[in-house]
Amino acid sequence: MWAAGEEVVVLRGEGELDLVTRPEVHSTVARALGERPGPPPERAAPAPALVIDIGAATYLGATVVAALVEEAERRPATRTPRLVVGRCGPAARVAAILDLTEAFDVFADLHEAMGGGDAQPRREEGP
Repeated sequence: MWAAGEEVVVLRGEGELDLVTRPEVHSTVARALGERPGPPPERAAPAPALVIDIGAATYLGATVVAALVEEAERRPATRTPRLVVGRCGPAARVAAILDLTEAFDVFADLHEAMGGGDAQPRREEGP
């Protein structure tokens, strides 16, 4: 759970997320988090928490999934991004097949991801 008053950035991707939109993933995350190219500056305040909502995606290409994982890996270990995939649809199927819980805390909807109803991240159990 996040601390009271903690800054949270919510990004939403919808429609077809594919090779054409991949560059936008990196630039949108960087812009939203106030990042600049080059090594990360020393921050007095922690980086904002990141929630990426792709539950409304109608198509989710492998290149965008890779870009999302790359962005997750750039976050500090203590700041696991939250990924909203919906209850069914392309994003939910991809998250289940690829077990994106290694890189993200995965939630079915934005309300849960923001802590509504004391939701816990969805974890897929392996064999």
